[in-house]
Amino acid sequence: MMKITQNKHSGFTLLELIIVIVIIGILVTMGSMLYGEALDDAEYAVVKSNMRTIESAITIYRYDHAGSFPVSQTPIGDSSSNPDNSLLEFINENTYTKPKGYQYYWIVSGNTGILSVRKDGREVTEIPKKYIYKN
Repeated sequence: MMKITQNKHSGFTLLELIIVIVIIGILVTMGSMLYGEALDDAEYAVVKSNMRTIESAITIYRYDHAGSFPVSQTPIGDSSSNPDNSLLEFINENTYTKPKGYQYYWIVSGNTGILSVRKDGREVTEIPKKYIYKN
């Protein structure tokens, strides 16, 4: 008569499964943090690009208007608070994209124009203000 032996170690133990689940959880958490940082970096890159675009538009405006600054616009592109959006005529819409929650401010104070950016009503300190002086 043949003896049939059963393997006592078929499958995984509970401890092995818990260890695998914890490792997968750690990897997912690390991946989501890196993804969030990449999104923030991309958002800041867009905002910086927009600041350069607006700065170029201000320069072009000044060449076309004998060196004078455009009217203060707070925020830029918001026609409800500022019907004079003459600066927008000089901004290429193909290169200007506005990330959600960001607003760009152009304020003229004496001989200085100040270009700044805010997110959800707070100053974005990672992106410095641009001070543009009248000649």
